[in-house]
Amino acid sequence: MSKTFSLVVNFASRDEVENFAKMFLSSDVSLYEADALDPEYSGRPCANSFVLRRTGHKPDSMKV
Repeated sequence: MSKTFSLVVNFASRDEVENFAKMFLSSDVSLYEADALDPEYSGRPCANSFVLRRTGHKPDSMKV
């Protein structure tokens, strides 16, 4: 069985989250709002939770 790893980064505001996404993510990786399908959250993401995924992995409407 393969191991999984998680990384948590906290921001003070949504603007800081968006600035992080613009400055540090490549075109192959996007920041998305988390939902019940994200295994990191065991089907229960908290409010203001996000995940890094390959671009196109989730609908554009969930992209930050």
